Amino acid sequence: MLKKCLFSLILFTSFLGCKDTYGTEKDSIVILHTNDMHGHIVERANGELGYAKMAYLIKTMRDSYPSLLLVDTGDVLHGTNFVSFFKGESAVMIMNKLKYDAMTPGNHDFNYGMHLSKLETMMNFPILNANITKKGEPIFKPYMIKSVKNKKIAFVGVTSTETKTATNFSNTKGLAFKDERKTVQRIVNDVRKKADAVVLLSHSGITKDREIGDYVKGIDLIIGGHSHTCLEDLEKRKYAAIAQACEHGKALGKVELIFNGKTLSSIHGELLKKKQWVEKDEGINTLISMYNKKVEKHFNKKVGYSSSAFKGERKTLRTRGTPLGYYLADILKQSTGADIGFINGGAIRDGWPQGVLTRGDIYNVIPFEDRIVTFQAEGADIKKALENGVSRYPKEHGGFLHASGLSFTFKPEYPKGKRVRNVKVGGIPLQEKESYLISTTSFLANGGDGIFTQTKKIHDKGALQEEIIDYLSNQVRSRNK
Repeated sequence: MLKKCLFSLILFTSFLGCKDTYGTEKDSIVILHTNDMHGHIVERANGELGYAKMAYLIKTMRDSYPSLLLVDTGDVLHGTNFVSFFKGESAVMIMNKLKYDAMTPGNHDFNYGMHLSKLETMMNFPILNANITKKGEPIFKPYMIKSVKNKKIAFVGVTSTETKTATNFSNTKGLAFKDERKTVQRIVNDVRKKADAVVLLSHSGITKDREIGDYVKGIDLIIGGHSHTCLEDLEKRKYAAIAQACEHGKALGKVELIFNGKTLSSIHGELLKKKQWVEKDEGINTLISMYNKKVEKHFNKKVGYSSSAFKGERKTLRTRGTPLGYYLADILKQSTGADIGFINGGAIRDGWPQGVLTRGDIYNVIPFEDRIVTFQAEGADIKKALENGVSRYPKEHGGFLHASGLSFTFKPEYPKGKRVRNVKVGGIPLQEKESYLISTTSFLANGGDGIFTQTKKIHDKGALQEEIIDYLSNQVRSRNK
């Protein structure tokens, strides 16, 4: 047993790096960070650590660095049945147990609307955000200053301005999302006078973080999220270094601030990913099991059958058509009798297996509380929607459209706005002034991802997941007759 413990300790020291590699406990402050967990609580074979193993890493790190700080940069409260079933409360309870110091909200943390405010009252740590306002006033604490080992570390929070179109329109009604760069500059001008180091918790994506790091003087470190970027080392910009730790708990980010007295002399960062030898924290594992029992009881009911497995990889769904995207678009079309069925790649968050399908499988694929709706759209507007969907290619775009009843060719080498060619509906060329019946999600119909921005007379046909479940169940009943 002693040999096993010594071997684990050697591996742990090798994996995390000795505390003297960069600095010493006396002159360094360590920040651990997570982002874009999207409710991925349980360990998975694709590299997701799960919170029980992350807890083991965090607690072991605290043994070496008692003053360690732990932060999250958003999209933690929604995304899987584990968190959605409890409207984010299960994630909050785990974060409390892990002793998070702060978080900034992501766009999907607003998927329950302003239930987020109720969740904030359950947190043992603050939600920080400087650029979300209501009637001109911030709805969260813009920043905080932590006193750590006789040094003052300021944490400022910002969230992407894309949030207005990256969650259902009703979820952020009455809220304004101010320009990140301008807001950060204004806050930092004040905070810099009070702190020995300034850290920005950003859910704005790597592109915006690079812009802030190059133009906003006074920030030392940006801990990012939203773009699901794996930064193995810190990315150094003109004024600030940037860190981001992948997605879904595939890595735990570690940043070390090295001080000479009260002067920040250097910053180092890495991603902690390896997990073969890492144990599960029993307390967190027990808490997860307790919640999982309730989730399984609700979601294990059989609802359909799939003759083949469908993959649901984020990058593929957001850059090209996929079998799963086409199948779901076909369900939308067939269940409403529409001319065209549309679903966006960002709505699809997982694949499903071959064989028997459960309610849980469907809700894992489509975790959002959305509706199937129909409306009339002219051909010209449909063409604009298609152009929007491919506008960011080859970069990922949650608004990339998967269609049923419609086909088109795509020329990525052409200028934006002129990439979509040869559009056909039911095999007949699209007529720009002709009206077509569209079946899609309420998210898209109400301007989500900037796809359909002029929609009128939307007809609600029912809850998206439940309509998909009904369709699959009817398919099984038809085959059994």
